[in-house]
Amino acid sequence: MKSRFENPFYWVRFGAAIVYFIVMCFVNLLVFLASLFNHRAVCNCMRWEAVGLLALLGIRVRIMENMFPGTPGKKTNFLFISNHQSMLDILVILSLVPVPLSFIAKKELFWAPFLNVHLWLAGCLSIDRNSLKRSYRDIKRAVDVLKRKRSLIMFPEGTRQTEDRIGPFKAGFLKLAQEAGVSVVPIVMRGTGKVMKKKSMKMDTRAAIEVSIAAPIPSSSLKGAQSAEEIRKLFIRTYEKMRVQSPR
Repeated sequence: MKSRFENPFYWVRFGAAIVYFIVMCFVNLLVFLASLFNHRAVCNCMRWEAVGLLALLGIRVRIMENMFPGTPGKKTNFLFISNHQSMLDILVILSLVPVPLSFIAKKELFWAPFLNVHLWLAGCLSIDRNSLKRSYRDIKRAVDVLKRKRSLIMFPEGTRQTEDRIGPFKAGFLKLAQEAGVSVVPIVMRGTGKVMKKKSMKMDTRAAIEVSIAAPIPSSSLKGAQSAEEIRKLFIRTYEKMRVQSPR
């Protein structure tokens, strides 16, 4: 029996997704220029781009729970945090979160062709993990974005996990949320690493990606490393609940 990756139709869909991604670079650029250099407008456009890419790739997303209320009545920015298993994590989050959303990415991604165009147009922020001084500067920029411009997504684990679990958290997201005075919204995902493994462009779309979005946690209730560990325990409980409820 042929695997999914040997099926020519799979590669047709994958090729179509690549072409779509490249075309959207130019669409996003037009949106950026037409909106007079408004990153928020590009973020909104990228949400629909993410929906289109997931559909082209045949990736199914199952929402297990969604307690995020949106932004009724006024514009409010949030710091979304998520576990990290795959490059698909960003697509899934962008497709589900109904607010203009940029993200904090390692600086190496800003050298990737076409991806770097998306990152720049959406006002995404780079972080230099090899320099404490530059990392501090990058965090100060992120605080400014959260205070005045748009919501951000970051991954407290710091790197993609290759196992079916929640990795250790770095507490930097707490300082960022406290300094900006924004609520933290946990997003727990399971299955992205199975659909697309680390350092591989092949995808197995037979299983659905599962997502649970928790209620916002006010910055006033965040208190250092203890809060970081409590939030990680929330991730672990939710992840294990998703594992039990999964039909796979």
